[in-house]
Amino acid sequence: LDEATGELNVSIPTGPVKEEIVGFTIPKDKGVGGWVIQQNREYLSNNVSEDDVFWKDISEDFETRNLLCVPLKNRKGEAYGVLQALNKEDGLPFHQEDIEVFKIL
Repeated sequence: LDEATGELNVSIPTGPVKEEIVGFTIPKDKGVGGWVIQQNREYLSNNVSEDDVFWKDISEDFETRNLLCVPLKNRKGEAYGVLQALNKEDGLPFHQEDIEVFKIL
């Protein structure tokens, strides 16, 4: 989260469109990342197309099917960023256990 602009910065993308989206900014009141920052809690959806929290895909060459997002927290417990995973391999759904693994990271 860029405190000066209030935007989330895509800083370490992976996957097929990583070169296209590195440096992309997202308003902190938009999408799943913004929701996670504002709510300071995790988010999981296995069908983002039917979820109002999902804003949009940031690349026209990529379609998000499912998504897991957890807040990155400082020592005070305040969210300062997010960690997201999109489209679990082999079309599998995300589960609560995946959230627990992400919280450890």
